[in-house]
Amino acid sequence: MKTEWQGYLRDDGRLGIRNCVLVMYTVECASFVAHEIGRDEEDVQVIGFAGRWWCEFRILE
Repeated sequence: MKTEWQGYLRDDGRLGIRNCVLVMYTVECASFVAHEIGRDEEDVQVIGFAGRWWCEFRILE
């Protein structure tokens, strides 16, 4: 198994990483937008809180 670390060296000598993007929605009516942000992108995780299933801003699928 090959592991690869994608990172960078900060100006102060510390290491930094940018391997994954997390898109999190906190209300169900924002889940559509969150999933659209993450669609077709590498290393993007979308998480959210199931709960209220309806709000006036929701786009029906």
